[in-house]
Amino acid sequence: MSNNNSVIPQYESLTEAAFVALQMSRALNAAGAREQSSDNIQRPVFIGELVHYIRGSENVDELRITEQLGRDLALRRLFDQLLEGTRVAVAPAQAQAASDETMEQRSTRTFTLTFKRSRANSGQVYILLTVLPEAKLEDGYCPVILASQSTNTKRLCFPSLKDHNTQVLRSADHEAVKLVQNPEAELSLI
Repeated sequence: MSNNNSVIPQYESLTEAAFVALQMSRALNAAGAREQSSDNIQRPVFIGELVHYIRGSENVDELRITEQLGRDLALRRLFDQLLEGTRVAVAPAQAQAASDETMEQRSTRTFTLTFKRSRANSGQVYILLTVLPEAKLEDGYCPVILASQSTNTKRLCFPSLKDHNTQVLRSADHEAVKLVQNPEAELSLI
């Protein structure tokens, strides 16, 4: 019997065969990853994931949750109910005169957020959170700020409070930073 009619391709060397196998493997993995990421966004969000997202207590797929919060009205209602029951304080949306300047501070009776550009890197912003006694949050508590505007929701998780203060450093063009600085966004302290 002749091997000339074989379906398996013949290679000049073992190196060439290994190279072709590696390229095929990479192509299959890339196709699988694309399929998995699109399936991941379509996978439903469960109530436990919403609770962890709101509280910042565990790593969750933020992209999938925020995408579905923007599209699924029933999920958004559930999110709003959970948020209402867990937030410590709220900073309502503010009307701002026509100005393109970014806000340097957002204040309420219970917390203040201050935004300061980094001196070392102008592309980064320090977000300082001061929690006032009315919030009744103790040192060691890890606060979360949730910013919401129509169909857009983002969160900032802070390290634990020390002397009622904490801060986080983020890129100035980070989506959560932009939304928190937007005066038309409602802020919730969790």
